[in-house]
Amino acid sequence: MTGETTLALHPASEKNPAGKVELGFTVADVEAFYRDMSAKGVLFSMPPKKQDFGGVLAQFVDSEGAHCSVGAEAALSRASLASFCMETPISAAKP
Repeated sequence: MTGETTLALHPASEKNPAGKVELGFTVADVEAFYRDMSAKGVLFSMPPKKQDFGGVLAQFVDSEGAHCSVGAEAALSRASLASFCMETPISAAKP
């Protein structure tokens, strides 16, 4: 952890295979983020949805085609922050 940024590295596993990248961000209000970004044309692969760990997450596709997750700041602990991202093959990013 460096200040407000958390970089989490996971050992390779069935859920997190080697060669995958996981991106996740926190926002103050997931529902508002979803509403605002959807209105601006951002494509969401998953609308806000309650997760097993108790937090609410939404997933969107970034400009490079990678899937990214957003969760509410208040609902996520630093320990769970890195575990809610959708895995994306590194090769999916355009050069």
